[in-house]
Amino acid sequence: METDRGNAEFEGELSVAKPGKKRAATARAFLLSILLGILIPLYIAVAQIAPSASELASYTGLHAAAAKGDTASIERLVEAGSAIDVRDSRARTPLHVAGYMRKPDAARTLLRLGADPDAFETQQYDIATITAVARAHRETRLHRDDKNA
Repeated sequence: METDRGNAEFEGELSVAKPGKKRAATARAFLLSILLGILIPLYIAVAQIAPSASELASYTGLHAAAAKGDTASIERLVEAGSAIDVRDSRARTPLHVAGYMRKPDAARTLLRLGADPDAFETQQYDIATITAVARAHRETRLHRDDKNA
């Protein structure tokens, strides 16, 4: 009995918080949720690493064609037997490169010819994530340009 009553009193003390402490905890939780809402998407956007200028210059075959958006070369290379999901040094497929370089026609051609849309590159991004972030960057830049015009 003593133990039960003691626990009940202890539990009662825990559930009764002082108003100032409760408001401070609520404010901290609110600020944390705002910060996470801003920082997580920013981290995702910044964490993606598009092919560098030197990587783009070194690309050959399907990677080069995808980077340039050259759909005719993509078709020709695949018909000649090039592996459609060939990987670069960061495990990017030509489809990833087309997404990073904002070449939708190249991406559609690669998909039509059998590229794997679920393939992940080294940083664990798939084509859906890459293109969504690329689109968000573009829209943000367009909005900023409109405001500055």
